[in-house]
Amino acid sequence: MDAATAVASFDTAWSRIGATYYDTTFRGHDWRELRATFRPLAERATSPIEVRQAIESLFVRLGDSHFYIVPGDVAQAMRASSDEESDRPGTTGLEFRLIDERLLVSRVVPGSPAEQAGVRAGWEVRAIEGVDLIAMLAARRRLDHARDVRRAGLQIPLRAESATHGAPGGIVHMRFRRDDGREVQLDVARAAFDGQVVRYGPLPPQYFAFSHSRHADDRGCVGVIRFSVWMLPLLPALEGAMDELASCRGIVLDLRGNTGGVAALVMGVSGFFVDRPVALGTLQARGTTLRYLVNPRRSNRRGESVEPYSGALAILVDGLSASTSEIFAEGMRDIGRVKVFGDTTAGEALPATLQKLPNGDLLIHAIADFHSANGARIEASGVAPDVVVPMTRRDLLKGRDVALTAALTWVGGARVEAGARVTQRTIRP
Repeated sequence: MDAATAVASFDTAWSRIGATYYDTTFRGHDWRELRATFRPLAERATSPIEVRQAIESLFVRLGDSHFYIVPGDVAQAMRASSDEESDRPGTTGLEFRLIDERLLVSRVVPGSPAEQAGVRAGWEVRAIEGVDLIAMLAARRRLDHARDVRRAGLQIPLRAESATHGAPGGIVHMRFRRDDGREVQLDVARAAFDGQVVRYGPLPPQYFAFSHSRHADDRGCVGVIRFSVWMLPLLPALEGAMDELASCRGIVLDLRGNTGGVAALVMGVSGFFVDRPVALGTLQARGTTLRYLVNPRRSNRRGESVEPYSGALAILVDGLSASTSEIFAEGMRDIGRVKVFGDTTAGEALPATLQKLPNGDLLIHAIADFHSANGARIEASGVAPDVVVPMTRRDLLKGRDVALTAALTWVGGARVEAGARVTQRTIRP
């Protein structure tokens, strides 16, 4: 490990954060003193990991989300893998959630290799090749701060899902505990990702997937829209979906598992559903205030006049809904446009930017604070749903999506029936 590069990487991170962090008091810490305390760790570093640990010591003192280091080799490998001939990564079609201290399969994409291999929602994940799942779960059990516990609940499922990605045709070795208690070892192949690879600066590629469905009944229809990340392909995809769903009496936006993306997109997306330029919230950066204003959609890409959708609108969230998804959900609720269903979000809602360090790592760091239209700060606390519908293993095993059913019932005009897994919460004005 080159000592000069190690120190230069630490100094770059310290300087960048010092110049851009929104809180000039640095949470009550003397920023120069922190440099003097932790720079010697970088000076003595003998490996890239030790350099990262020195920089991460700064993050801990600030205590905010959106402070990460993406190792340079990881970012480079991910970019290289996305440049293959197919330009699409491979996926098994599995999603995970941490429920009752167990990592469970929360969704099996229809037609995916995982479904073909026999994997079912609700199965407990016992092992995934390349992930020390036992150690990760044990580390979470040792946490005593609610925020750290919630963050681990976000990171462990995402880390597990990331381990199932790779080159199409590759095999992922996994072990599951089925609903009958029996453990099974399965080798699941990867198929090409059915979506779009989006590149955003020097970040590893983002994988954008979008779907919408129309549920018809004797009264007409209700729609469901789901997308994986907030990236630029969202706007044309959403326009196409709204062309088909415009006549429906209600729409559900499913943001479960959506960890965020380009925050400015909330202004355009909200314009599909709000007819006035009202503020969804405010960003407070170093010496700068920016309001996220709704940009009402008045015309489509064909130049035809249109009006924002005025039917009932619900948003689904859970513990893997983060960042831009949280900003959108809280902002839209504060202006009285939506009802929120599901479970409390990740509480990681700070806008961030990135800096490439001299050692090749990428520094992601928060640059602004966010308050919703009603003045709520959702960083650390998350967005609490109006109708709390936690995901349970029992529902997963029975193939029930209780949160989606509750949201569809509400947007369809019927009363949501209260039950053991559905509780009502008063909407804030």
